[in-house]
Amino acid sequence: MPVTPLLAIHEDLGARLTDFGGWQMPLQYDGVISEHMAVRNKAGVFDISHLGRFAVSGRGSTDLLRSQLCNDITKIGPGRAQYTMALNSDGGVVDDVISWCIGEDQYWIIPNGVNSNKVMNPFISAAPDSVNITEMREGTVLLAIQGPSSTAILKEVLGLVPKRFRVEKGEFGGVPCWVAG
Repeated sequence: MPVTPLLAIHEDLGARLTDFGGWQMPLQYDGVISEHMAVRNKAGVFDISHLGRFAVSGRGSTDLLRSQLCNDITKIGPGRAQYTMALNSDGGVVDDVISWCIGEDQYWIIPNGVNSNKVMNPFISAAPDSVNITEMREGTVLLAIQGPSSTAILKEVLGLVPKRFRVEKGEFGGVPCWVAG
């Protein structure tokens, strides 16, 4: 069973772990009510590393995204994100995804965790030789911060707060990171 890269930290902090979409993930620490109230009143950080994510880069990446997703990725530019649907060959929906435009012909696709390969494999099959598809889950952590104090915490910790559907490159502890709003 895959595990979050932060598993040891969750264990050290006393997390109760569970199978979530085939991944060993934290379910709770102190209790559902106290954690719910903390997020409602201040903020909570959620490890969502089980979500899929893969990079699509190289000449032809934009055309590849246009062939696999229902929304037109050319409507956004670098530093923007777009909610869209990954489609099958009949035009049906495989999954809803978020596309991050990192730069010209550079994207991250964020599908739901259980559908990651169902979304990524058609990209791989349709990609021309000039396009690279790189699975990102094993080498990255994905965190979500939610609650009324979230923006202040992001500003203090990372020095930036991206607006809705914006993506910015930041740094945490000397390590580059991407931050999406």
